[in-house]
Amino acid sequence: DPEGPYGAKEAGEGPLHPSIPAIANAIYDAVGVRMDALPFSPPRVWRALQAKAAREAEREERVAAD
Repeated sequence: DPEGPYGAKEAGEGPLHPSIPAIANAIYDAVGVRMDALPFSPPRVWRALQAKAAREAEREERVAAD
């Protein structure tokens, strides 16, 4: 099929692919959490920050208990 399956064509997603890792790295550089799933929305970044804080608190508790 010269136009793609069932006549479908790419609608401009191709140029976005190189920017996705750059945005993920910018988030990591800014706030210190690694985002590995799209979308990189503010609520998801916030949840990732909360999860990181919880992991760090748990790690500190274990170190203090030893």
